[in-house]
Amino acid sequence: MDQLKGKYVVVKLSGKALDKPSWARDIAELQALGAMPVVVHGGGKQIDALSAKLGLTPSFHDGLRVTDAPTLEVAEMVLAREGKRIAAQLLQQGVNALGLSGRDAGILHAVPRSKQLGHVGRITAVDHLLLELLCSDGFVPVLNSIATGPDGTALNTNADEAAQAIAVALGAQALLLLSDVDGVLGPAGRIAHATPASIAELRASGVASGGMLPKLEACSEAVEHGVGMVRIARSDAPILQALDRSMDLGTLVTPEA
Repeated sequence: MDQLKGKYVVVKLSGKALDKPSWARDIAELQALGAMPVVVHGGGKQIDALSAKLGLTPSFHDGLRVTDAPTLEVAEMVLAREGKRIAAQLLQQGVNALGLSGRDAGILHAVPRSKQLGHVGRITAVDHLLLELLCSDGFVPVLNSIATGPDGTALNTNADEAAQAIAVALGAQALLLLSDVDGVLGPAGRIAHATPASIAELRASGVASGGMLPKLEACSEAVEHGVGMVRIARSDAPILQALDRSMDLGTLVTPEA
């Protein structure tokens, strides 16, 4: 834990992880130990629920949500609400948290991925100054993955990609991706350890597919660009244990075997 003092730790919460109460307590403890947590969150489950109420049918391609104009509007509304809910849960644990959009202060910049995906972006730049200022003043930024496009309009980006880009920009000591899955699953069960090379093999073989694809790509990018450690774990996994390389939980991703 001494290695985390004064270091950034980026924690990504999936929409399915938000109903688990333990992460808020763990982030409060992490900050109390001297680390500087930054939370990035998704909200896929919640976006699906509101879309269904509005008669919109979700569609995905290679694990990314196809986002037309109505879906983008839903995503912005839902993610803003969920960010405030996360900040409120952290506040109950004594943490000064602030819910933000990736568009605020131009934190996340992106370019459109393809016409097929609609208003979906690939992150090209992170302006991390505001995040650093907040952390240095004792706040925990809670950031969603809506980014600013080239023309100033909103683009929906993958939250795992956003967390990875932020971790790299901050020179984070660790990146944790907390979801509803216990790491990466292979033919023989949970894969305890992965590298960019083995991740490429998982993708090529078809073992990794759907929403796991952007998650694994984010892991590869993070470790290849200097993030100290990356782990995919269940949302109820103790965060302090997940930050311990010696613990066997989820999937630990490192640059080399």
